[in-house]
Amino acid sequence: MFNSKTIAFSVAFIISIIVMIVMALNYLVPAPPKKIVIATGSQTGEYYRFGNEYKKLLEKNGLEVELLVTKGSVENLELLNDSKQKVDIAFVQSGISSSKEYPQLQSLAGVFYEPLWLIHHPQAFKDRKSPPDKILDLVGKKISIGLPGSGTRKLVGRIFELNQINTNQPN
Repeated sequence: MFNSKTIAFSVAFIISIIVMIVMALNYLVPAPPKKIVIATGSQTGEYYRFGNEYKKLLEKNGLEVELLVTKGSVENLELLNDSKQKVDIAFVQSGISSSKEYPQLQSLAGVFYEPLWLIHHPQAFKDRKSPPDKILDLVGKKISIGLPGSGTRKLVGRIFELNQINTNQPN
C-alpha cells in the first residue's frame, strides 16, 4: 500500500507547497506598514492638535506615527499627491480641492465641522449705518485671509474670485 519512500515524498511535497504558498503571500500581500506619516499644519493649529490625538491612539496599537508640520491644507494636498514625499495621511480643509485636481486621492472621512468665520473690528465699518452683510462690503478694506499654503487662504481666494473681487490690486 504505502511504503516509507512514498510517505516521505508526500510529506516533502506538502511541506514544499506550504513553503511556496507562505513565500508567495509574503511577496504578493505585504504586511501593513509599521510607521505612517501624518501631515498636519502649524504647531499652533487645530490640525496639529488633532494629529497628536491620532498619534496617541495609533501608537497604543503598536503603530509608529510621525507628525509632519506644514503650512496647512494646500501644502498637505501637495505632499499627499507627491509619491516621493512619503506622506500617508493628511488633514485637509473641505472645499479646497476636487477629484479633477487630485484624481488619485481619496477622502477617508470628515473629522470635524470647520466654519469660515468673518470677524471684523467695529471701527472698520464706522462709516456704515449697519454692519457688513455682503462679501462686497469688504472691497477696499485691509483683511487677513490666512498664510500661503493654508486652506483658508485658498477658500477665501475662491470666494473673492466668484464675486469678481480682485485681490491683487488695492481699490
